[in-house]
Amino acid sequence: MKKMYVFSLLTLICFGFNKAEIKLKSEKNIYYFFCYSRALANKGSLDKNKLFYTPIQEVEATEEEMKFYTKKFADYIDNQCKSSDKKCTSDLNMYLDKGSADSVYESILNKYQKDENYTTQRLEIDFSK
Repeated sequence: MKKMYVFSLLTLICFGFNKAEIKLKSEKNIYYFFCYSRALANKGSLDKNKLFYTPIQEVEATEEEMKFYTKKFADYIDNQCKSSDKKCTSDLNMYLDKGSADSVYESILNKYQKDENYTTQRLEIDFSK
């Protein structure tokens, strides 16, 4: 009987966590996000590596809807890299509070602006749907 009670309790706890996770993914929140990409110069090239980045954006969306912004940035970067024959990364960082977004944003920019192997370029991408 005791085992059945423990099993039932664990099942309810797991169900509760899964339900909370589903609710968070479908719940609209204010997200602060920015995107960045590192374009690596070809071996033997005299070109510097590049860091492309967007300003911090604020949007009300579900976690699922945030995939739209990730795809839009990835598609933009893919087109840029194909034309220059470089290898590129594509990252979207999203936060529920502006302070965290600002802190990470500044940290990434400072890191690459100080690195003499990189140049940085701000991108203005229209993220409207």
